[in-house]
Amino acid sequence: MGFLIFLLSRISELTGLYFFSALLQADAAILGILGVFIIFRFQNLQNYIQNLREHIILIAKQRRRQQEFYEWMINYESESLEGKEELIDKGGVGELLTYFEEWLNYEKQKDTIKSLIKLPIILLGIGLILNMISLSIAEILYHSGFPLNVIIGITIAYHAFLFINLVQLIFKAVPPVKEK
Repeated sequence: MGFLIFLLSRISELTGLYFFSALLQADAAILGILGVFIIFRFQNLQNYIQNLREHIILIAKQRRRQQEFYEWMINYESESLEGKEELIDKGGVGELLTYFEEWLNYEKQKDTIKSLIKLPIILLGIGLILNMISLSIAEILYHSGFPLNVIIGITIAYHAFLFINLVQLIFKAVPPVKEK
């Protein structure tokens, strides 16, 4: 902490320009990586669900109960997460219950990602805007005698909070690997 205070006390005319320029580029890169990560994760979960759906249809065809399972599956697909849980609790699909439970688990993972992504995206957007503004006025602030080190310190704290939220998102969005 003392080292950070030492660095912040040695601000030059170009420090703000370099700092905010680098931070703006880093935020843009993080936003891009986060976007790719989330899209890949959603596609992966959707593929798992589609494979389960096809497997369920195949089993239903093999058991000559295709119409019964197909109607149940259409009803299941149209339900919310709570409705899907209720349908699973009621049963009625026998040996396919574990497949529908796994499907529900994937749907819950998608829902978790949707709820967790909002705050980091908002924080990144705010950070990008603030960095653009700060970059634009850094030299003016320095020459006006405004303590630029205070803005840089606040920006570092803000980005630490953002980083913690991003790490939480990643750890919650990627479930632990199950050992078989």
